[in-house]
Amino acid sequence: MAITADDLKRLYRYIPGGEEAKFDGHSVTLGKPLGGWRVALSNPRTRSLGLLTVPLANVEIEAWGCGQDEFAGFVERFLLVFQKGGG
Repeated sequence: MAITADDLKRLYRYIPGGEEAKFDGHSVTLGKPLGGWRVALSNPRTRSLGLLTVPLANVEIEAWGCGQDEFAGFVERFLLVFQKGGG
C-alpha cells in the first residue's frame, strides 16, 4: 500500500476510534477491554516508475471484539482515509 509511517502518524485520528489510539512509530493501537484494533506497517520501501517514486509498506490490520460487518466498515474507512490521488 502507498503509505509511510509519517502518513500513519498524521492521519490515524480519522480512523474510527483513532482519537483515542496510541501511535508508536510504525503502528497504531486502540485497545479496549471489549474490542480494539491495531494497524502496523512493515517492510517500508519505494517503487519507481520513471521519475515517479512511490513509498510502499506492508499493512497489517488486526481487530478483536468486533463482528464481521463492523470490521468491514473499519477497513472501508481505513482505505478511504489513506487513499492517494483524490480517489
